[in-house]
Amino acid sequence: MTPRPRFWFLALCTAFSICGVASAAAIVGADPVAHVPSAAPRTLVLAGRADAFRVYVKSGPGKVAFEKMRADFDAEFLKLPFPDEPKTYGDPEPKTRDTTKADKWRADQDTCGLISGVAEAGALLWLGTGEARYLAKAKEFLLKSTDWSLDPSGWSKGPSRGATDIFYNDEAHFRLWRKMPLVYDLIRDQFTAAEKAKILAHFRERGAHSVEFIRKGRVEKAEKNSLEGKPSSHPIRFMAMTGLTALALWDDLPEQARDWWTLSYTFYRDRFPSWGGDDGGWAEGVAYWRGTMEHASFQDALVAIGDPLAYNTAFWRNTAYFQIYTVQPYRHTAFGDLSNAG
Repeated sequence: MTPRPRFWFLALCTAFSICGVASAAAIVGADPVAHVPSAAPRTLVLAGRADAFRVYVKSGPGKVAFEKMRADFDAEFLKLPFPDEPKTYGDPEPKTRDTTKADKWRADQDTCGLISGVAEAGALLWLGTGEARYLAKAKEFLLKSTDWSLDPSGWSKGPSRGATDIFYNDEAHFRLWRKMPLVYDLIRDQFTAAEKAKILAHFRERGAHSVEFIRKGRVEKAEKNSLEGKPSSHPIRFMAMTGLTALALWDDLPEQARDWWTLSYTFYRDRFPSWGGDDGGWAEGVAYWRGTMEHASFQDALVAIGDPLAYNTAFWRNTAYFQIYTVQPYRHTAFGDLSNAG
């Protein structure tokens, strides 16, 4: 008997379903380290891609963007003095943060963002041009940032060091830690052995504090589309940089880096996001939804190393619609936390 068209349709659907289940199962069971590159750099511009990067920044759209960055850097940042180390401003507990403290809290974040941005831009400009002045700036800012203390315990006695430790000002720490290890990854061969030792000693301590903070935030108990694990916003937002710093320091701090990578990789594979589901929503509201762009940086890293986990969920396919639905092109919106100040 000749099979009816309906039979073939059902068979085809079943086949696709089985393939989909098999594919999903393969990803869920994936070994976190299976696609980690064998050689550094593993972030920003990966090993073996420097020549392609130089070609890209010397022609077409890549050249336009690169030259704009270079012009801005030459005009505003090449001769910028390294900022003074931020000092503590009293009790870091948010409930005690008055206007004066809030201004200092935010100013220190800006300082840290400036430092890491200059170091990153300098490293990329050096890679694209080969000009020593850019490398010197990146090295200067990276090395000097590792002179900063990670012990804020003296805050009760007045302004003291340690103000960029994650347990004192987590946002200031975030703005350093999300970039500095990646800068090091790109230019590590340009440091002396003594300079490397100094940098890595600081990274070892800062990274340990960072992961301790994150684990205290219950990230390992987080569940997809559920508040059962009592997810905490900042520890979850810091997961992307935890994975990226792991890749950057894979050879330099092997034991820590593998722990950080497994923590981040399995979080995104098994538990992300707590505040949304397959429809792409974000229960914290629009302003906090912007944090998905930080999570996207980890997905981009997976794309770069060829890991099939990258963006391979319904959430990532749908989440852009959340902004469209909640931010209407009218004078007022009916839903969404639209704060730009956090």
